[in-house]
Amino acid sequence: SIMDYLIKAAAITLKGIPAANASWMGDFIRQYHDVHIDICTPTTSAGLSLSTLEHVDTMTLTEIAAARGSPSSSSPPHGTFAIMLPPASPLESVMDSVLPPHGCSL
Repeated sequence: SIMDYLIKAAAITLKGIPAANASWMGDFIRQYHDVHIDICTPTTSAGLSLSTLEHVDTMTLTEIAAARGSPSSSSPPHGTFAIMLPPASPLESVMDSVLPPHGCSL
């Protein structure tokens, strides 16, 4: 799907721009070698459902599609980058564009 291509493009970009593959750690910024992407999906209860795709930089498009279709582990999201999917209904408010501790999001 288009989302799989978007995830792969983000992973390639983060690998090529290490300063973007980072997270805020209070008083310093930590850069990462591996690319883990959090997928944020709005829920009907006005919250977000978060799942993490780990080592996306090493995955093929087929592997990304399979990982997105699999239930995620019960561990908390720990991505180095976030992709926020738009809600199914029209936006009633604008949320933060970067979810801490992510250094970047889309």
